[in-house]
Amino acid sequence: MMLAGKNRIRVVFSLIIFPMFIAACGGGSGGEEETLQTDLSQTSNLVSPGFSVYGLNGEQADQTFVPWLAVYRSFRSIRGFGSTNIATLQYSASRTVEDEIVWRSAQNVAGSCTFNGDTVESGGGSSGGSTPPYVNAGSSVVINAPSGPLLTLPRGDDLQYESDTGPGPLPAEATLSIPGAVFPSVSSYPLFEPPAPVRISPAAGARVDVDTTFTWQRANSNEYIIAVDFLEYDENGDFLGFPMFCYTEDDGEFTLPADAAVTLAALENEIQVRYSRILRRLDLIDGTLFYQRTQVAE
Repeated sequence: MMLAGKNRIRVVFSLIIFPMFIAACGGGSGGEEETLQTDLSQTSNLVSPGFSVYGLNGEQADQTFVPWLAVYRSFRSIRGFGSTNIATLQYSASRTVEDEIVWRSAQNVAGSCTFNGDTVESGGGSSGGSTPPYVNAGSSVVINAPSGPLLTLPRGDDLQYESDTGPGPLPAEATLSIPGAVFPSVSSYPLFEPPAPVRISPAAGARVDVDTTFTWQRANSNEYIIAVDFLEYDENGDFLGFPMFCYTEDDGEFTLPADAAVTLAALENEIQVRYSRILRRLDLIDGTLFYQRTQVAE
């Protein structure tokens, strides 16, 4: 992974400073250093652009142990396709909220690019030991709207809950309900969805190169980051895959980092770009930890 940032960000916690995360967000263009003060004793906190933590309510992150983690991952395109995955995991007794914050902070960092494949976020990570097992949370889980169920996801053989259709646009007050088995029962975990990005340049379907200007309508919120997805097509117009994903702050413009520019210049096939907006949040609710990563593409 290659990291480059527009601004240097120092994240200060009331309990601990995470040097790994500071290094990941380093770089900059000179000038004043932008400082983001984050106090984990508060109810909600912006850890980094596009990643927030909720629910500690004065508890110490490094002393709050979390045996249960539910992960909600959703992708939706306004063109009508999408997918949803829900995983329920049981951690060892030593896993803390701090471990999870450190692990999630290293994923999809604004100013980073991933080459030759996406990074799939699940549980575990170097800061918290080996990946924990998925556990049974019931025969199915349900995404609900105030008017009733939107999507029921059956339990798979690997104990994950998946749908290759997705629930469609999430309405206000959408929730996730988990009947429970080994994993505890959850009546209504609130789900959120960012607005779809609106591109300015390049034109949709246009071929891009290292001289392309990448712009969109900014959301004016640090709750989101933008994924700049690069799509590769052969001479017949057939889709070949994603050679590169980049993540950037939702400020309306993106400049290719040096390594990404080298990779893009070396690609011989036609490359197009797609914008998507990502919301990431971690919630501690009644001793159970929830993580949601919701991505909406144009």
